Formats: sequence, structure tokens, C-alpha cells
Amino acid sequence: MQTELRELLEKQAIAELLYAYAEGIDRRDGRLLERVFTADCQLHYGAYDQPASVLIKSWSADSPPMFLMTHHLYGNIVVRFFGVDRARSITYFFAHHRADHGGQLMDEMVRGRYLDRLIKKDGQWRFAERTIIFDWSKIAPADSTNWWDAPGNPAKVGAHRSADPAYGFLDDAGTW
Repeated sequence: MQTELRELLEKQAIAELLYAYAEGIDRRDGRLLERVFTADCQLHYGAYDQPASVLIKSWSADSPPMFLMTHHLYGNIVVRFFGVDRARSITYFFAHHRADHGGQLMDEMVRGRYLDRLIKKDGQWRFAERTIIFDWSKIAPADSTNWWDAPGNPAKVGAHRSADPAYGFLDDAGTW
């Protein structure tokens, strides 16, 4: 029973790592992403095949984002352990990207799977290598109208980095 419970806790820790990656990518939060990758992590994302550190360094406050917004969702997560500090996972994902192609807003939607090699170091799981298998995609002109644009609508809208309304929300229990 102890072994099974330990494995469940480790799988949950890996799921939390996946969620942190999605948050870091979607909010363009380089500090968060630095905590999810090993120093030498390689990303194999099709056209993007470089170290994770290059991606993080390419983001600066004044650099235009490659995408105006991204939104990553996960489905099935399957994890296999290889000792106490090595694991592999396959994670199904759906990602929506909004891009500006020369003044034309485009919605780029992708479904696929992440193949991850994971290492546990200093008690924390990190990505050592990530590969994307693309299963489906669609690119279409975007409608720039948002339902929250109605006059008087007080909706909170997602943004990059600390401008996002959820930034730090889980960190401050003192303002319950």
C-alpha cells in the first residue's frame, strides 16, 4: 500500500509540473518556466527544436510575443517510473494560439501529445526533454469580437506575466 500511495503522490507532482508549464507558457512567465525545466532540457516542437533556456531567454518585457495569447489544456496523462528519480509521461493536449499575421488575426488550434522525459532533483520533478507529436491542427481567421467587450461588463481578462488577474492568486493566503 505504501508503494502505491507514493506512486500516486509522485504522479500528482508530475501533473502539477504539467500544469505549471501550461501556466508559464500561457502567461509568458519565464521565472515559472525556469522552475519546470532542467538546465539542459531540450524541446522538440517541430519547427522549434532548441534548448528550453533559449525559449525562456527570447522572452523579454519589450519583445513582441510570437502569439497574442495561448491557452493549453490537458487530457490523458500517463506516467511510467524508472527508479525513484526518472519517469516518462505521455500527455494529450489541446492548445489554442491567437496570432497576428501582418494585421490579420488568426486562430491556430493544435491537438497532440507531449512525450516527456522527467528527472526528479532536489525533491522536484522537472522536464529533461519534451517532444510534441502533432495529431490535428486548424488555422482560421479569428473574430476579434469578445463577449466580455460589451459595455459595462466587469469581466477579468487574461494577460501576460504579472498583468494577469490570477498572477499570485494561490500564493497569498493572508488575503483569504
